[in-house]
Amino acid sequence: MKKKASKRWVVLTAVTAVLLAVCIVAIPVTNAFSSVISVALNAKTQEVIPDPEATVHFTSNYDNEEDLVAFEKELCESIEAEGAALLLNNDNTLPLAEGTKFTTFSQSSYNLMYGGTGSGQVSAEDAVTLKEALEDAFGEGTVNPAQWDFYANCGYARVNADTTGGNQAQYRINEVPWSEYTQDLQDTWPEYGDVALVVLARSGGEGADLPSGLPELEPYMTDGDYLQLCQEEIDMLTNLQQLKEQGVFKKIVVLLNSSNTLQLDFLDSYGIDAALWIGDVGMTGINGVADILAGNVAGGIASDEPVVLVLFGDHKPWGGNGNSAYAGIGADFDLSTLEGFYEYYSTPYLIWANSAAKEALDRDFQGEGGDFSPCFLMNELFEQCGWTGPAFLQYAEEIRSLTPLVHSQGLYLTPDGELTDDLPQEVADRLLEYQWVEYYREHKVVPTDGT
Repeated sequence: MKKKASKRWVVLTAVTAVLLAVCIVAIPVTNAFSSVISVALNAKTQEVIPDPEATVHFTSNYDNEEDLVAFEKELCESIEAEGAALLLNNDNTLPLAEGTKFTTFSQSSYNLMYGGTGSGQVSAEDAVTLKEALEDAFGEGTVNPAQWDFYANCGYARVNADTTGGNQAQYRINEVPWSEYTQDLQDTWPEYGDVALVVLARSGGEGADLPSGLPELEPYMTDGDYLQLCQEEIDMLTNLQQLKEQGVFKKIVVLLNSSNTLQLDFLDSYGIDAALWIGDVGMTGINGVADILAGNVAGGIASDEPVVLVLFGDHKPWGGNGNSAYAGIGADFDLSTLEGFYEYYSTPYLIWANSAAKEALDRDFQGEGGDFSPCFLMNELFEQCGWTGPAFLQYAEEIRSLTPLVHSQGLYLTPDGELTDDLPQEVADRLLEYQWVEYYREHKVVPTDGT
């Protein structure tokens, strides 16, 4: 005798099947993007439990997080002011006088490049705008408000390649066509005609190479090349030159807001009076740019706080499948040779000090520090600062003198710069002992006899 399944079980079975299908898809996806989801939901994913017996190796100079953030914002501004490069300054156009009035040009003047892609991304939520920076340096009301509002609502904005799964064909400069500037808007320019301030911005960084010579991008950028001026930018500069000749604008100043080097053959054209390379400006760096324009930086901002920065690359950028990009430029990745090893693994580093640090340490921070593994970077920093450092650092310096390279592939450099996989037994024993010390120090192990 057959029985019919009850409607309740039919419904439950159907719901369970749907939930199972959703979970099969959702679980791996949510796991992959768990950190992003946690940030979006403001979820607490970890908790720091203080250990009263823990050894504090580095203590903070700040009483609270607010003081630390305030210092970092000031530091960002200082680095920009000292690091920006003046590429052109015809007839001493810069610095500009107090009260100078600006009309900003390009959609990037409203939407600056604050950071790069990948690990170079910067949240622009609390970032200083160009208008705020200029009015802080030159006075309230010195930036054309109608032009600023125009860019805020024009509908044109840069498009960058997706960091994950992106490709070069996704990039767009999307500069505003000259035809979009209405006569009513142009009528506001003479009142703010001291300087036409042009911002040329390009994105770039980790995760996606920049396009060059892509046929599918030729409708959007010159020769499909992201680092050349696009036609809309050429039209903008051409018209600004004509307006300058007509007396609408007195000066044309260009800010290159990009960490990638644009093709700069246009600087000698279009009546450009001054050009400043500012890179990506971070949250507050545009204040430093405004200070440069106003002449408030004499050879770089001399911060009262000594600052020493260490910058280094932790890996080379991806070179395409099978390192095709590197093969295209003739890179030799033969790891059996010193040249091939350097081309495959070497990355640059920089130790930079501001004026206050140079004076306080009585060091000039000039020259080259040599080649070594990243584990010895702190040794080089202490040496440049003129410090001996703690016992562990002194021990590491002894190892560096024996082999400046300690590589995961079992490769080393001899003191005279030869690549080897076979250390003298005495050096090998000393290196092994050093690695034990590293382990003990990291895990707070107290060694005893026989262990």
